[in-house]
Amino acid sequence: MRPLLNRLPIMETETLSSYLFRIYKKNYHDNPYGITDQPITKHELNANQIKEESCLELSILTGKEFLFQHSYLTLNVSKDKENVFFLKTRTKCCPICLDEQIHQSFTWGINLMNVCTKHQVFLLNECTSCKKIITINSIFKNECSGCDQILSEMVTESVTDHYILKSQKELAELLLGNKGRYLGLFEIEDLLIVLSAFAQLFHGFHSFTQKNAALYKIEYTNKIPIKEKGLVNLLADLYWMFQDFDNRFHVVLQSIYQPNLNRSNRRRKQNFESMIASSESMDFIFQAYQNFRLENYIRFMNVPKNITSFDKQASEYIDKNYLTKEQIKEKFPIVDSELDYLLKTSFFTECCLTNGRATYYLKDKTEKSLLAFLEVKRDRVTGLEAANLLGIHVRSVVELIKSEVLSYSPYMENDKSISKKQMQRLLDSLKPQKIKAAEDKITLARCFEKYSKSGISLSHIISFIKNNGLQAYTQKDPYKLSDLLFEPLDLAKIITEERIRLKGYNLSQVAHELGCNERIVLKYVKAGLLGDPVVEKLNNKAFAYRFDKECIELFKMTFCSIKQIKHEYKVSETLVRNAIYRGAIKNHLDGICRKTLISKWEFEKFRSKKKTSKTLNF
Repeated sequence: MRPLLNRLPIMETETLSSYLFRIYKKNYHDNPYGITDQPITKHELNANQIKEESCLELSILTGKEFLFQHSYLTLNVSKDKENVFFLKTRTKCCPICLDEQIHQSFTWGINLMNVCTKHQVFLLNECTSCKKIITINSIFKNECSGCDQILSEMVTESVTDHYILKSQKELAELLLGNKGRYLGLFEIEDLLIVLSAFAQLFHGFHSFTQKNAALYKIEYTNKIPIKEKGLVNLLADLYWMFQDFDNRFHVVLQSIYQPNLNRSNRRRKQNFESMIASSESMDFIFQAYQNFRLENYIRFMNVPKNITSFDKQASEYIDKNYLTKEQIKEKFPIVDSELDYLLKTSFFTECCLTNGRATYYLKDKTEKSLLAFLEVKRDRVTGLEAANLLGIHVRSVVELIKSEVLSYSPYMENDKSISKKQMQRLLDSLKPQKIKAAEDKITLARCFEKYSKSGISLSHIISFIKNNGLQAYTQKDPYKLSDLLFEPLDLAKIITEERIRLKGYNLSQVAHELGCNERIVLKYVKAGLLGDPVVEKLNNKAFAYRFDKECIELFKMTFCSIKQIKHEYKVSETLVRNAIYRGAIKNHLDGICRKTLISKWEFEKFRSKKKTSKTLNF
């Protein structure tokens, strides 16, 4: 066998049959039939199913290697699927490609391909005039075998949709060996099963990506189940869905889900289920579908008690993914009232699925919600428990809440519970100093006994520690409020200061401040020099004066005795008494007692006038 004289390069996307037609025509043969020692039948040539042994001999004739990769046999499609996947005796074509160069593209003889991705037009599979099928012989004659119309001059419909072009282009890349998988699948036969399965599922529904497309309709049972335009739309929809399978598959199933199916739709649904369960490589589709089916089984149907006897898979799914109300109470420390409260809240409503006969709770969401709720619940205690934790009486807890040192932190509606974290923050804020010996200290309980008549409360002592600088001590760590200790003198001083701040000076304190006895203070009151003190009733027989602190300070700044005037202004006592006698300055205790009390401002005014008079006389 002699090599052919005229050689041609083989196109990257060309079938082996097309190359053989072109090169033998270049060497003046009418066709490539019967020119090799290894017989290539007419059927094998038309169907581009040339064996590898024949390709070795053809390599010698053409001078080209790797010819076998242009044969459809490299796609490894099983015999029972060949008639579905390949066109065999006929082919499709793109008129624009033929106008550029007469050849047969690798994708034209495959049923799934219906778009020329290079020129973005639909492929022709029959003559536009007489509807005669197109064969490889027709392509190389460039005319229809029925009406002799020129194939390269025929008009075809353009394609602009993004999903159609992308789905066809990636499918072509898979067929040409440039892409490892398509729609998440590695095997072509699995792809055929997926197409047939979703054709069953989508029957009677609109396309998800093509707005004006006709409803999906199954036309055939022994080959690709829907026609070319429907197949193009189906591939586009599947390409769109598999781009974000976890979310979009659920959206697709939601849009086509029907709880009550007629017989034919139920049969098609069963066909879909059996098809996607037929291969391990489609297990991810099957599991996603089963999850959706079982979720909606519970949502839309009444789940009978004997479900285990007739739907084991649904029963196992329910046990794995759902809880009943009784199971929740068994698994979590929660009572009916708490569960009823949770069911009224928005965040727990999503966990609950209720139908006519039963209520189920999504396990994952329920556990997540309940763990968060129980964490809050563990942090809450009653007033009595809070009193035990703090080492105080429950009345003191109420007093702390009223004074806003603590506050209620309800974990349910109308619940009066207190947060343990809040109490711990209170204890931490007091910062007591750890000591060993406490003989000279006063305990918290002793504070209340000693100052019981002062009106002191626990909130006051806490305020003294935080705001007045009272140092607290303790011998224990961790400690309770009842473990606090204080310096007696420090505590007494702060209590006195606080009492003065709130109620003012008493008679004894005013006497001490003014450096006189209480009887003289009462004379000052009678003269109206200490403002209008408040008379506080102590009991039925006793009362006490309360003097405003500012009034006492103003008195100290304003009034003084003759002795103080003499010392401060360096004047004689005679000068001061003569001024009082002549009426130049006033004795504010005149007629009340024998003491003399003068206003500093009046005396300064008197001195100022006297100096002015001396200057004028001089």
